[in-house]
Amino acid sequence: MSAAGAILVISEIERGAVTRLARELLGLALGLKAQAGYAVNAAVFAPKGGAVAEELIALGAEQVYCVEHPGLVGYHSEAWTSAAAQLCEEASPELVLTGHTATGADLAPRLAFRMQDSVATGCVDISWRDGACHFTRPCYGGNVRETLSFTSGLCVATVRAGCSPASVPEAARRGEVRRFQPVLDQALKRMRVVARRADAVVMVEDAFLNVNAGRLGALATAKHLPSIGLDAVAQGGGLLAYGVNQLDMFQRAATYIDKIFKGARPADLPIQRSSTFDLILNLKTARQLGVRDAERAGDQARGAPIGIAEVLDRAALGHVGIVERLRHVVHRGHGYFSSQFLQPVCSAGF
Repeated sequence: MSAAGAILVISEIERGAVTRLARELLGLALGLKAQAGYAVNAAVFAPKGGAVAEELIALGAEQVYCVEHPGLVGYHSEAWTSAAAQLCEEASPELVLTGHTATGADLAPRLAFRMQDSVATGCVDISWRDGACHFTRPCYGGNVRETLSFTSGLCVATVRAGCSPASVPEAARRGEVRRFQPVLDQALKRMRVVARRADAVVMVEDAFLNVNAGRLGALATAKHLPSIGLDAVAQGGGLLAYGVNQLDMFQRAATYIDKIFKGARPADLPIQRSSTFDLILNLKTARQLGVRDAERAGDQARGAPIGIAEVLDRAALGHVGIVERLRHVVHRGHGYFSSQFLQPVCSAGF
């Protein structure tokens, strides 16, 4: 990246106004402009983006691109990525900044991949020194910070909130508003938007989701949605939990460590797969969601291994399609689960 290029700030809008984080991104871009002479431009993805264009100019944008298309109403990754790539080809920025939000964290790597260029996500600082931009971000759970720099090409970066002072609007600033209409025919063909209410919540294993699994399970129940995930999902107020016995997994890991300390070669130790899975059924949540015969399903599951699909059938969930939907997320080909955790949960009923 060389100096005197252009920075493009993709600005998110909430309730018809520029978000606080977008103002911080413009403040960061203005700082880079002072350091390296970058031009500062902004883009807004909305059918009527012109309504906030003047606000963006007052915040420091020299050019504001109003990216307008009916397919850009709400965030849809395929449409937004295609539109952003076309805008980058039109505007030729050297640096694209977006907030480290759900939208930005999804859009940035997709855009970088589409443009075959670099990406730095979750940045807490971007500075210009030694003839290049340096991107600082936390790693290893926030215990360490790393600094990246890229020598050429476009770079897409997401920036966390609260890391830069927000730009202060000045009415005297002048800029240009440009309307940009991307061609999204193929993108819209690949995008299928289902405008209906969700039937259930399935929580995959992810570091962020695992930490908040209990709260997410309770939130799903509050929205009257059955949920399935790790044990914390059901223990926190969700409906079902299904997965490997984590305690057993750690105990097995300890035996491996013991063997290695006693001289065994790691390469000689066999790889083991889980053969037992635990199911938790939260009876209080089941009653709240209107699950019929939940008590009977729990009683029948106690004392002997049983297939999870069978428990779902016995529970006779009172939501159309839920049993079939939840069936698809369990590993039915991996045998049976252990009902070790099921008995105390069913007995206590939370």
